[in-house]
Amino acid sequence: MWHAMSGNWNLDVTSFGEGKVADLEAAMESGEMTPPEEVLLTSVASNESIKALEDAIDSRTSAKILRLRSEAEACGIRNGYNKPQSLGSDRWLAILAGAVHHGVPLVVMDLGTASTLDAVDEDGEHLGGLILPGPMSMLKALAGNTAVSFKTEPDPEGIRRTFGKAQRETQAAIEGGVVTAQTGALRGFLDWFAQELGEGNSAEIKTVVTGGAAGAILRQSVCQLTHDPLLIFRGMLLARFGPGEQ
Repeated sequence: MWHAMSGNWNLDVTSFGEGKVADLEAAMESGEMTPPEEVLLTSVASNESIKALEDAIDSRTSAKILRLRSEAEACGIRNGYNKPQSLGSDRWLAILAGAVHHGVPLVVMDLGTASTLDAVDEDGEHLGGLILPGPMSMLKALAGNTAVSFKTEPDPEGIRRTFGKAQRETQAAIEGGVVTAQTGALRGFLDWFAQELGEGNSAEIKTVVTGGAAGAILRQSVCQLTHDPLLIFRGMLLARFGPGEQ
């Protein structure tokens, strides 16, 4: 993920989060983007992928690349990991943005290749989280490891109809199973967090959903969900400039 520090910049909302270096190269070579002075970078991809991204930026701009990593504390939020930098930077940035922009106590669910759940209490203490395969990872695992034939590009309307209900057709049963598993993980995590907070506080939990696969659960009535597709980008700005510049 990157952000060009210049007078004007645009976010390609159709491809952000896909991590395609070619898309960034094309944008920089198009002449439509103001040359950046600084690039904010955060990634949990392989070292090879990060190197390819840095090389693409270095070869086309004179911008300074600032790599954002997880910290022990920022914006009044304390990282709950014993080794703070071992928390994925994407999770940390989403936590910061969720707390600053949406409030605490907070649960953030980021649905991508993996689905992550993180909790922040009313004092700004990150209590840790859970990680499970994301919706598409679940579908691809079934497609790659079974002889069952089905579409790996689910129909959003079909998912809405199949959530939590027994099905009599394989495609519907798989799609319903995936979204029910994702939503069930959120429900279980919220139940645990409510117990941690104690009586009288659970009703105040803000639940923010982000990530490219967030649409899989947004129509489900587990609880009141706030969709913030730019959550990690907001976190990048917070990590760079602090809350006073937002």
